[in-house]
Amino acid sequence: MGGKRVYIATQSPLVNTVDDFWRMVWEQQTRTILMLNPVTQQGKPKQSTCYWPDNLETDCRREFEDYIVTLKKRDVQKDYIDCTLEIMDIERNLKREIHHFWFTCWSDTGPPEPLTFVKFVLDTRPHYENSGSPVVLHCGPGTGRTGAFIAVDICMRMFEDRRRVDIENCVHKMRGERAGTVQTKEQYNLVYQALNEYAVILSSPSISTRSSVITLHAML
Repeated sequence: MGGKRVYIATQSPLVNTVDDFWRMVWEQQTRTILMLNPVTQQGKPKQSTCYWPDNLETDCRREFEDYIVTLKKRDVQKDYIDCTLEIMDIERNLKREIHHFWFTCWSDTGPPEPLTFVKFVLDTRPHYENSGSPVVLHCGPGTGRTGAFIAVDICMRMFEDRRRVDIENCVHKMRGERAGTVQTKEQYNLVYQALNEYAVILSSPSISTRSSVITLHAML
């Protein structure tokens, strides 16, 4: 990605780390957060906490040590929930808008459909690619699903530029920076399947990179 700091891969905020999570978001001037894990696992609550206000009527404002996070808008899509949040630095009385995307169709029983995953990458990409600040991504440990998203995003960009891609080398380099990236065989397969679907779409003579989002919406 040209040497720029594009991604911050992290674990899901815990009860004792959620204040630090929001401090990181503020200090890094992040404008987009991508959540890739469910809040339950096999019907039981996970150790991570629901760290953002998620209901406009009953839960629209929370305080996290030095910051207040307010829910301004909640838009439920078929495969994800897009929350527009406002974070305020209490001491300085400064505010910033953040988009929080929760990918809801990746359950604990198996990966999502490859085209659905590609669509999520394309839908969220405009919110962070030109923001000048890194996007924060997390799953449980911040390695498996998070790594799969980053690998797919990077490799999709490679294919857009060169019409060829080296997934194995991409994941290898990522693992050199964050051990355990793309943890399971299923996640690794998802990266390959998603890139194959995207390559088929962009290789069509009538499809351009700009129209790929519209094409995916029509197909899903």
